Amino acid sequence: MDVPKPVCSTSTRFLDRLTVFIRSRGLAYRTEKTYCLWIKRFIKFHGYTSPDEMQPSDIEPFLSHLAIERFTAINTQRTALNALVFLFREFLKQEIGELDFQQANKPRKLPTVLSQDEAKRVIAHLSGLHRLIA
Repeated sequence: MDVPKPVCSTSTRFLDRLTVFIRSRGLAYRTEKTYCLWIKRFIKFHGYTSPDEMQPSDIEPFLSHLAIERFTAINTQRTALNALVFLFREFLKQEIGELDFQQANKPRKLPTVLSQDEAKRVIAHLSGLHRLIA
């Protein structure tokens, strides 16, 4: 079972304060984990040592990096964008302005499915095997 880890509300650690803030907003635990993951990756990408170093203009190179060098899917890049917008607008209370970054163009992977004819043939084949086994 996926249970949120306890976090001290008086902690001075940046990610602890962010977690407490996310929970105070009533966001789902899955959203909390996802946002924290993308924010950690953003921090690591830029090599920040203090939250004071973070600038909204640093969002663009990170999102472009995801598209160009990491070949992320469109929805993955959007999730990272949502996490960073939340970080800057909601938590850090900084205006972001217009963002100009390389959009991901890797399409979503759609599952391979059988046509109606193929499905009927598979079912017919399985039905025949079932009679042989019984």
